[in-house]
Amino acid sequence: MIDLDDDVPEGFKLAHRKIESLLKRLGNRGVCSCCTARALALHAATLAEDTLGSADAAELFECIADDLREHDVSAPDTSASTQTH
Repeated sequence: MIDLDDDVPEGFKLAHRKIESLLKRLGNRGVCSCCTARALALHAATLAEDTLGSADAAELFECIADDLREHDVSAPDTSASTQTH
């Protein structure tokens, strides 16, 4: 999916591999990519707030959103399961 630079810490690489594995398993089970992205974002936001505090977590997610816009990353296509939410 995503190639990491060689200078990325080992802990990050491990987490990255585990998340990729989870995403693959969810996809194989037919879980909607929009639902998966929303659940991951919720968990990431909660962990960031617990770790950094509200203000720093908000700043972190603003930087992530800016980076996504800068790289023109589009939202995942909606699927049939997304329409039921």
